[in-house]
Amino acid sequence: MPIKKLLLTTLLTCQIALPPGELCGQRKVERAGTNQIKCFVTVDSDSWSAGKPAYVLIRLENVSNRDVEFQAQCYFKLNSAAPEVVSRGYQRRGDGYWSPASVVTKEGQLVMVAQDLSKVIPPGRTSKRFPNDVVRLRKGEATQIKVDLTQLLWQDQISSVWPNERLFGLVSKGKYWLNFGMDVNKQKLSSNRVEVRVQ
Repeated sequence: MPIKKLLLTTLLTCQIALPPGELCGQRKVERAGTNQIKCFVTVDSDSWSAGKPAYVLIRLENVSNRDVEFQAQCYFKLNSAAPEVVSRGYQRRGDGYWSPASVVTKEGQLVMVAQDLSKVIPPGRTSKRFPNDVVRLRKGEATQIKVDLTQLLWQDQISSVWPNERLFGLVSKGKYWLNFGMDVNKQKLSSNRVEVRVQ
């Protein structure tokens, strides 16, 4: 019977010593806010042309003093860097484009996939959720996600149509500012911007 008493004592100690919702030996995980995550993007090449991938590396870093987890609505924006477009505030077709993306786990790695409306809504249904996994980061941890933007779906930012075009089939040639953003728990988080040229 001493073993049973020891196990019971250990269990009771864990329940008393830890806050509700935490189990003995587990770390407390907090839902992340945008002030707890930093986001940074870089590109493999700042010159993009049809027939070649357009790789972007996203770095997500937990800058809080706790383990965090979150689900995010992710998106990329390409805004024209032409002075006349910037001065008019991106109000016309062709001034800027956007592409939503989902974060999923494949073979233990975080990857981004297109939010393809034609694949997510089965015939006879009107709605269904896009896949979107929870991202978990330990205190001080950073993770990277590499994505080829030619594999996502794009649309003009002032269009009412859900993105359904390929990058080079839609985006005009020129100089653009690339930006990555996330909506986390109803808060917006934005990365740095990177200048790229579409050939």
